[in-house]
Amino acid sequence: MRTSYKWGYAIIFATLAAALVLALTSTSQWAAAPVSLMIIFFITLLWRQRKNRHPSNKNAER
Repeated sequence: MRTSYKWGYAIIFATLAAALVLALTSTSQWAAAPVSLMIIFFITLLWRQRKNRHPSNKNAER
């Protein structure tokens, strides 16, 4: 695993942790929607990264 991947995952998990803390601490409605959207966005980003690194994907070597 390259160091850039480690930094990317560290940033993603730090943002996810901050979003979760915000969602749990604030009971207001305006914070719930962007936090859930952010979590969904990061999950899809991680999923796409995992699919791109699959050996059967021919575009990964580019």
